[in-house]
Amino acid sequence: MPNVRLGDLNGQDEPDDSTSPDEDSSVDDGELVWHYRDRKTTESILTQHAFWGMDVEGFCDKGELKNGNQVVARAWAKLVDEWDPRDEPGYDWDEIGEWVERASSDLFVGSAFACCFSRNGDIKKQWEEYGGKDGYSIGIPKGVRLPVVGQAREESFTFHDELPLRWLSMHYGEERQLTAAERGLWGFIQEWAVGQPGWSDEDFDGTQFLRDRLSSIYTSAAATIKNEIFSFEDEIRYALSRSHVSGGIQQVGERKILRLTGATGADRFATDWDHHEPAVFQAGYSLLPIQAVYVSPRNDFDEARTWLAEVLETSGYDGIDIRQSDLELR
Repeated sequence: MPNVRLGDLNGQDEPDDSTSPDEDSSVDDGELVWHYRDRKTTESILTQHAFWGMDVEGFCDKGELKNGNQVVARAWAKLVDEWDPRDEPGYDWDEIGEWVERASSDLFVGSAFACCFSRNGDIKKQWEEYGGKDGYSIGIPKGVRLPVVGQAREESFTFHDELPLRWLSMHYGEERQLTAAERGLWGFIQEWAVGQPGWSDEDFDGTQFLRDRLSSIYTSAAATIKNEIFSFEDEIRYALSRSHVSGGIQQVGERKILRLTGATGADRFATDWDHHEPAVFQAGYSLLPIQAVYVSPRNDFDEARTWLAEVLETSGYDGIDIRQSDLELR
């Protein structure tokens, strides 16, 4: 049985799958990933020091989670069909199936929030879709932590201590999606095997804790599945899983969001999750780990660079690399 869990908690990508039809998926921690927005939103991000983590049910592609759930269901059926009890005689396959069903139902109940990035900061269709007529793409190191602005719920011990944060690579091709879903399910099964026995007593609801962990793994698997028509986005997501992030949830119009900021009390650019430990929740805002910004090809570069430099300086950012697009757009 593969000793791998999709979207491992240390922020690393799974090494063998591609998120783009033409490129290897491996992204070294510290490589920049890019968030595309128009000028107004870019100014808001820089001055408020916050990205938005959007409830995945509110994404533009309304069928994302449903599609991901269907792929994971197919992967589960395949594993059940191929399972040989002699390989792991101590596993109760029926009970694992019940946990899978619970995780599937949890998927659509505030299960995950995500902020979307691209691996390339200068993509024509990304400018067209998200940059507007005056857009920018903001580059941060892949692998950093972005704490949620807010406070944790205090009424019970929850999944917080497990840091339900992920950098997730998207899978577009059908074969890769199924492989990723199978890997996620094997991680699910391994977690069940570790956490199932003896986790509950009068002082600790281990059953709920285990459900949080399993649902988080399941959500990570389903949330990496995306329709191949969006492969041009070359997307990677910073995701927070399970509804226990409710301490930071805000309602903006019809959308539920989390505000994600830079980490205080540590190097905000750090990608070593063993030594860089900002809390999941942070009371206030701090500088984001921005290293570079691309200017949309629709902008007048000199004017846009001057405006951007002023906003960066007044917002407390220095040494930011302002880049001109190599593309041409009408």
